[in-house]
Amino acid sequence: MFEKIKDYSKIFVALGAVLYFFGFISMNSLLSRFGMVSFDVVNSRFIFAGFFSAIAVGASLIVAGAMAKEIPLNELFDVKKNPFWVRIWKYVKFFLLVNVVNVLLFSVFTIGKQNPIADATSLKFKHLFGDRDCVGMYLEKFNLPGSGLFDYSIKWALNISPILILVGLLLIWAKGRQGDGDQRREKAKRKKGSGSIAVSSSGQGKYFILVDLLIISVFSAMGFYCFNKMLTLLVDFNAFQIGFDLRPDILFAWFYPNVMLSYLFINGSKNKFENGSWRNIFNLSEQTDSSELLRLYVVPMIGALIIFGQVVFPRIPFAIGGGQPRKVVLETMDKKIFGNGNLYILGESSQFVFLVDVEEKGSKAYQVSKSEVRLFQTR
Repeated sequence: MFEKIKDYSKIFVALGAVLYFFGFISMNSLLSRFGMVSFDVVNSRFIFAGFFSAIAVGASLIVAGAMAKEIPLNELFDVKKNPFWVRIWKYVKFFLLVNVVNVLLFSVFTIGKQNPIADATSLKFKHLFGDRDCVGMYLEKFNLPGSGLFDYSIKWALNISPILILVGLLLIWAKGRQGDGDQRREKAKRKKGSGSIAVSSSGQGKYFILVDLLIISVFSAMGFYCFNKMLTLLVDFNAFQIGFDLRPDILFAWFYPNVMLSYLFINGSKNKFENGSWRNIFNLSEQTDSSELLRLYVVPMIGALIIFGQVVFPRIPFAIGGGQPRKVVLETMDKKIFGNGNLYILGESSQFVFLVDVEEKGSKAYQVSKSEVRLFQTR
């Protein structure tokens, strides 16, 4: 009985440490956008911040793992194991899974509205190959119905399609040259009629690879679009003029690139995942293939947490543990109102309060000692 309680206590302590670590990175990445940082040893806000970031990063890993199982890179263009319509259905399932999980995350975090981003020129499609790119310049002027993501992705795929078609034809030619010897031997063993049918079917499957390349180009364009959008959504002083409400497209701009990055990482290390147990993966005291895999993943995971803290976390309402700034009125110990404009609180530690004073002439960030604060009133 006591042994089980001891084991469970270790799990809870480890889980709390992970959440605290995640929250520490998310909170400090937000404060660092304003030139401040908090090194508190004990701060309950880190647990709440870590809860949201752990859900988001964990969801991206789960989706990426499901995608790696359904669409492994080494079998993507294998027309024998994955016929054309099977591959198309896998692409559709991946797209639906990403959007469904994104909506679920959004429902967990918050529901709100936000004004359009002030400067979003990088989200509009621009021709890719210079002034002589007639196709790209025509697509740039042609307005497709639907969202900016749909418009950008389709135009990008169409603009790059001649190159993809050329690459696809070269791949088909190379595979055909490689398989000529095997086909001759198969024809000699089989009857003439059945052999011609098999070759025709195989040739059809190879030419369907062009469709795969176009779909992959759309997924890649979505990644580029979301990355550019993340750059426009990084929180700074201008964000106080726009607002901090969370929208599904804002969450998707962070979620989708992390899923794709995790997918590429899992595919590169798939054998280690398949051959490793959970005990080996988290056995960080010894050098094993599985624990080495976790060590390698720390770098992209920390990157995802930092961007989460600068894009998503400050748009999660404070009432449910998020980092959304609150408008306050602060009175100092000498009974004077602090600040000259609209005052917002970003967070607090055991010794300091982190504030942003938003003015028309210019905004400023302050790290104020709690010993100098008499009271502050939220609005």
